[in-house]
Amino acid sequence: MGSLTPKYFPAPITRAVFRLHDSDSFKDLPDGFIRIVISIIKKIDLSSPRKSIFANRTTIAEESGKSVETVQRAIKWLEDKGFFERQQIANPGQRGSRSPLTPTDLFLEAVELHPEGLRFSPGQHHANNAGASSSARASISPEGTPAAGTPSQGRFVRHEGMTIPADLVWLCREHALRPSAVLQLMGLASKAGKRLSTVIEATKQYLLALHGRELYAYIKALLSKDRDFGQVLKEKSEEQESSQNSEFLREKAQILEGRTFSNADGTTRYAIEDGLLVVLKDGRRAVAQLTEKFLDSIHCGRVRERWITRAQAS
Repeated sequence: MGSLTPKYFPAPITRAVFRLHDSDSFKDLPDGFIRIVISIIKKIDLSSPRKSIFANRTTIAEESGKSVETVQRAIKWLEDKGFFERQQIANPGQRGSRSPLTPTDLFLEAVELHPEGLRFSPGQHHANNAGASSSARASISPEGTPAAGTPSQGRFVRHEGMTIPADLVWLCREHALRPSAVLQLMGLASKAGKRLSTVIEATKQYLLALHGRELYAYIKALLSKDRDFGQVLKEKSEEQESSQNSEFLREKAQILEGRTFSNADGTTRYAIEDGLLVVLKDGRRAVAQLTEKFLDSIHCGRVRERWITRAQAS
């Protein structure tokens, strides 16, 4: 299905998506809403993060593989948490109205997309929901913003008088690791043929409870291990995607519960019973898990509900 096809987005958007799994701000986020929030994050304009998002609810539902009703529930959750605001705007000269989503500072801070940490030069542009990043340079900045001449996908920031990667500054701000320690760890990672940012992202769940010297010692020990942390990160991403896909299929099974389908000539019939796909063919009954392939068959019209009555009438 198209909505499940992997796409590539600017590094800040990718990091924001990972924050959904790592930040305490989203510990109560229902699993069924994750893909919806990801879809919304991908629509944030990096050149102006506070800019309202005018995405149609149906579009978000299609992109996330969820129902419009689930999208509405997810948006309500985001509003109740103070992450987004909605305002009804009448369509000029037309009937009806629109209700764009506006990210709040609370949300932008939680996903590390706050404008203060994403200061781009006036000529820099990131296409909204296009997956393309600009090669324009970030502006010269004060502490906590991009250093001069640094591309957005490899940003550095000034912290306590030192320049360190933007995706590692949280170690200093939230876990009392000195910027000099970060630079030392980067050197150790380089000698070990590893990338510190990859090691950190792959093991982040184990680092969150550590601070200062204890954190430094733990990361240093990780760098000495003969382990492919890039593969660990890849497996982690695949596991998250698999979990999201399973949730997607469970929700689709609930929506389709009790409904029956058939192919064009009625030789094969399908029913959704207790969350499972029941296949009836040649007098035989088989039970299987609901799959994306079957949902794709419905979407493409290879199986339909209305064909059943035609088959029965013949």
